[in-house]
Amino acid sequence: MLYSEIAAGFEVRKVEVYRDGRHDYAGGSGSTGTTVRSEPLLPAVDEIDADPEFSASVISADEFERVWLRATGGGCPPLAS
Repeated sequence: MLYSEIAAGFEVRKVEVYRDGRHDYAGGSGSTGTTVRSEPLLPAVDEIDADPEFSASVISADEFERVWLRATGGGCPPLAS
């Protein structure tokens, strides 16, 4: 499962959740595993969802923050705006 925080089409923070329950993340001042933020402008959610490899949906900022805190143990703050 991939979770991305996107601002102006760019990935600010990302969390990857693996089948075994592990979490890796990228954003702010650090990352774990092989997880990295996407550099190019990301396509719209409906474009991503049109690809049969993905099932994309929008989640709330609060839900993303819960996933982020679980992955980072509360560390690794977001990038400054």
